[in-house]
Amino acid sequence: MLVVENLSKIYTSGFFRPQDFHAVKDVSFSVHKDEIFGLVGESGSGKTTIGKMLVRLIDPTSGKITIDKKDITNMRGKELREYWTNLQMVFQDPRSSLNPRIKVGESLIEGLKLSGNIDSIDEVTQDLLKSVNIREEILNRYPHEVSGGEIQRIVIARALSLNPKLLVADEPTSNLDMSVQAQVLRLIKDLQRKHSIPCILISHDIEVVKWMCDRIAVMLNGRIVEEGITNDVIHNPQHPYTQDLIKATFLSDIPTLFYRMHLIYSK
Repeated sequence: MLVVENLSKIYTSGFFRPQDFHAVKDVSFSVHKDEIFGLVGESGSGKTTIGKMLVRLIDPTSGKITIDKKDITNMRGKELREYWTNLQMVFQDPRSSLNPRIKVGESLIEGLKLSGNIDSIDEVTQDLLKSVNIREEILNRYPHEVSGGEIQRIVIARALSLNPKLLVADEPTSNLDMSVQAQVLRLIKDLQRKHSIPCILISHDIEVVKWMCDRIAVMLNGRIVEEGITNDVIHNPQHPYTQDLIKATFLSDIPTLFYRMHLIYSK
């Protein structure tokens, strides 16, 4: 279980007259192992900053992050390096997660070695490829030779190969075609259920969080302005910003909603 308490991130800019910018302000929430928790809001609302703090890519200014009752907020050095395999993040641009100079298969094997699956690499690799519906020949290609959807599935497979205790997916489909978006979203949801990993899904897309998330938090200017069960928030929004966000989404994009979700849930 992930527990976030009063998490904040402040950046200071300016030399002669330093000014503080509160990217994240006093955010608290919890996520159970069987849940997908959505962070939704416009660009600059603090969603990605939270995601990076959760996987310890950046340090919080204040607050507390606990995973399975272990406080990871102030981990440093060797302790953090050893724990990092438990914290996995899938980024908006999947190619940025892979070394362009080594083949896709080598990147996947790197993850397996970190997880300790050295004796069964071939077997585990086959299982991973099957779980994300990737052909074996893709392993011999470089990242630039593989489609965006295939690369994203490889990145997801590598993240899961480490048996993480937390998975953060930051806009994982925003750079993909609509039909490929549906496939990747369904993959994330199915694998999260299978492995019982607490998952944070970061998105600006109300459609995506509506169909993917058990609970959501709506962010504005670094704060959570509304949080609850997804259907409750979508169908009965309380905060004016949430109301505007939902109204704008469903008035402008209804055909896209039904088409994409049909693709996700059709066999």
